[in-house]
Amino acid sequence: MRGTFLDTARAALDAATGRPAAPDDPPSLIPPGDPPVIRRLPRSVDYTHIKMIILSLPAPLTTLVWRGDPTADPLWEAFNRRSLRAIDRQLRRREATLAAHGPAVPATERALLQGLRHQWVLLCMREMNERASHERPRWMRVRRVDPTLLPTVPPWGDPKVPWFDPDEHHGACAALLRQHFADVLSRRCGRRWRSQYAPPGWPLVTKVAVPALFELLRPHYAVRSYQDRRQQGVAGHYAAQLRRDITEILHLELPLLAKDLTIARVTAAIQRHIARSRRRQGSA
Repeated sequence: MRGTFLDTARAALDAATGRPAAPDDPPSLIPPGDPPVIRRLPRSVDYTHIKMIILSLPAPLTTLVWRGDPTADPLWEAFNRRSLRAIDRQLRRREATLAAHGPAVPATERALLQGLRHQWVLLCMREMNERASHERPRWMRVRRVDPTLLPTVPPWGDPKVPWFDPDEHHGACAALLRQHFADVLSRRCGRRWRSQYAPPGWPLVTKVAVPALFELLRPHYAVRSYQDRRQQGVAGHYAAQLRRDITEILHLELPLLAKDLTIARVTAAIQRHIARSRRRQGSA
């Protein structure tokens, strides 16, 4: 696995969104400024609320590790298919090798392992927050208050910045997770957010992002009402423009996952969301 975590992320983002325009490319027909979908939204929509929905989802670097080539390295295979405990074992083996070789290890390999360990801790924390209703509540609290463990000078040498070694923090979190959260480590990595489908069909998109955007934006769009002999109620539950805007928002905000998302898939996700909501209301 060559290159740093950010190098991999940049390459994936370029593949999802297209390369930057070269100096001799023809000028874009879109004026500079906000993307067209943002300019087209109803004026009553506050885009900050859309951003809050996007930020509540797993981060791009998290979803990136789920999409690594499982044949390229055992670490990617573990993040793709195995439990959090299996990922931890793979990381510990690689970290032990790193420690044995000392400074001879390339900086890119060290940065990659640090990034993956950080992602593993974040995934475990998210699983702790997604516990089943029958499980007792448990949590981890991080407080840096021990006066004997003062922060040190950061690697870039600015003494004004208090520095806490992230490797030590991740190591302490990992030790607590192994000791007290065995049930969390037994879960498959990212089980709630993804499936065997292509990324546009992951639950992250179809069961979380699309319904959340639909509920947020629906009141801002006018709906055409009509009735015919085949139905008793009023048709037109959502505007066509709403479905198009949700699709383009996800193209913009989740390019690594939703590049191939279609309006038809968004429509199907909305229909399933409405059906689930009606069943819940009927059983209440």
